Amino acid sequence: MDCMQAQGPPILTDKPIMMGAGRGMLMTSARYRANDLVQYTYLPIMFHYDMTENTEFSIMPSLVISDALRRDVEIGDLQAAFKYQFFRNDRVGKTVRFAAKVEQTFPTGPDTHTMDLGLGTWRTYLGVVGGMEHLKLGIQSELGYSFMAAGHMADMLEYKLGFGLPVLKPSYPVKQLNLYLETEGFTMMPVRHNEHNTRLQSALWYAPGIQYAIGTWTFDLSVQLPAYQDLPDHLLWRRNASVIAGFRVIII
Repeated sequence: MDCMQAQGPPILTDKPIMMGAGRGMLMTSARYRANDLVQYTYLPIMFHYDMTENTEFSIMPSLVISDALRRDVEIGDLQAAFKYQFFRNDRVGKTVRFAAKVEQTFPTGPDTHTMDLGLGTWRTYLGVVGGMEHLKLGIQSELGYSFMAAGHMADMLEYKLGFGLPVLKPSYPVKQLNLYLETEGFTMMPVRHNEHNTRLQSALWYAPGIQYAIGTWTFDLSVQLPAYQDLPDHLLWRRNASVIAGFRVIII
């Protein structure tokens, strides 16, 4: 039983499940975000390629659309990631998997010291992605740490947790409707810069979403809202509201 027929890939959280050796997928997920200082749209374009049954490489250029930048449309930061699935336990109608993840951000975008608009520095992320998928429920999670090359940028502990509920019975060809509730958060470590000390700061958001999969195509829609934001020194990182809409298609 292919659990991907029962539970599609999460909308915001990464997945530990690979598509199979030699398989590739193209995806995009436009993210409109707004806070008290700026409104912008972040548009990543990601290509995943599974080199083996348990290794995956992805590369993700991006665009940023905002009147707060030098121009309305800017090239955003470039990201490249590698995942290795180190644990897999398949049973009838259920699978549990874990993968290690390394992600590198290249500062090709504007220097705004924010994740979407442009970090302005190199970022190295190390994390673990885990998930359990069942015919009736999917649970996905991710925990990792971001190391910032610039001394004035705070390193970050990042965490995500999501739940997916398939609405339709598994079928082939794939035709599925999934409901999601996902959370995303981070904790910024204290940093000292130019005699200015920042304290521990954190934020947490939740996002209900809906997903429709048919054949090799998957369409996502999610709304992200703040549950907690304590970011007095990083106001641009605040998100009063976000709308996420995108699609993914298996191309190989």
